[in-house]
Amino acid sequence: MDLTFGPRNAGASEARFGSPPRQLSPPLRDWALRHGAAKIRWWLLAIIGLANMLGGVMFITAYFGSRDTYAQAEAQADSTGEGTRQHLQEMLAQPDLPAQARAAIVAAQNRLAPVGHRNRSSAEWLLWGGLAWIAFDALLIGGIVAWAKARGARRGRQMLVLLESGRFGTARVLANQVDYSIQLNGAPRRLVALEIGGQPRQIKTFDNNYANLFPQGALIEVLYASDPSGMVFPTAAIPVV
Repeated sequence: MDLTFGPRNAGASEARFGSPPRQLSPPLRDWALRHGAAKIRWWLLAIIGLANMLGGVMFITAYFGSRDTYAQAEAQADSTGEGTRQHLQEMLAQPDLPAQARAAIVAAQNRLAPVGHRNRSSAEWLLWGGLAWIAFDALLIGGIVAWAKARGARRGRQMLVLLESGRFGTARVLANQVDYSIQLNGAPRRLVALEIGGQPRQIKTFDNNYANLFPQGALIEVLYASDPSGMVFPTAAIPVV
């Protein structure tokens, strides 16, 4: 069913919706739950994610590019180490070798690195560091998306509760300002000061579309929660179903 929007006459919304708790039509319930759905800029997330992952990719590229260099150094070290082992073994074979010298030679043998492991760890940290970098960035982006969706779902539930049990009244928009001191994803916070039934209300939001529903100086009909910190929404923006 198509949803249409339009201004309301004073009292028309109360007559149309009835008194709380209200029974909402399925299209209106669906609109309420989708109202706060997160608007994720996937292209922006993709650019940020790829830019952050470049460091990890460079680490992995350096690992594969340095494998040959490390392999050559490792082969040279292993060759030198094998020669040293043979020399120590020949010294141990001497029958008249003093006990103290024998103990020193055995200790030297134990300190020699195993064949094939002298330089391997120096290269592998590039691989594991790059993979950890990429995994961290992927988890960070996934966390941002999950947080945005959870926040949108919470707003949708708030709208549903507002439609089912909110009150109708007239709001005077005292101020509608932009607070550049607090920003989210580059968007400044909006501060809307209202007066409903002689009681002050304040809306703090990063949603410009929502804040623009309250033009400064306007007198508009709204649906509002009894809790002073609860949600306020203009009835003119509620779809007619």
